[in-house]
Amino acid sequence: MVTVQSFLKVDANLVSVEEFAGPIIDEDYIEGAIELSVDRRPILTREMVDYVDQLWAYLIRGLGEVVAGREFSTSYPDMPLEIMFRPQRDRVTIIVDPRERNMEASLSIEELLAGMVPAGTLFFERLRPYAPGNQSMYDKHISRWPH
Repeated sequence: MVTVQSFLKVDANLVSVEEFAGPIIDEDYIEGAIELSVDRRPILTREMVDYVDQLWAYLIRGLGEVVAGREFSTSYPDMPLEIMFRPQRDRVTIIVDPRERNMEASLSIEELLAGMVPAGTLFFERLRPYAPGNQSMYDKHISRWPH
C-alpha cells in the first residue's frame, strides 16, 4: 500500500496541501515536503523540506521513465539527497539516498502510479489559485502523468 501526502511550509510549520489557505510568498520557491510511505514504511518524509513543486515535477518525469522501462535518478531541488527509481519488469524499487539503504522499497508500478498520480494532481490543483503565474507550468506537469 502506497500513501502520499504533500505539505507546504507556512512560517515554520508544514501544512497539508488540503488545508493550505495561502498565501504563497514567492511562486518560484515554494517550500514544502512530500511524505511517501510503502507498506507504512517511510521513504520520503516531511523532514525533507525543499522546493516541493519542483520536486513533484522531477517525480513526474521519473515516473514516466519508469513506465518506459528506464531507470531514473534525480536529486532534491536544493539538497544533496538522491532519489532513484529502478524498474524491474512490473515492479519498481525506490531508493532514497543510496548511502542510506534503509530508505528503500519495492512495489508494483501500478501501485506506485495509483498513489502518486492522485496526490500529485491534487497538489498542483490546490496550488493553482495561490500561484497564478505557474498555472501553465502546472498544466504541463499534470499532462505528463504516465498512464
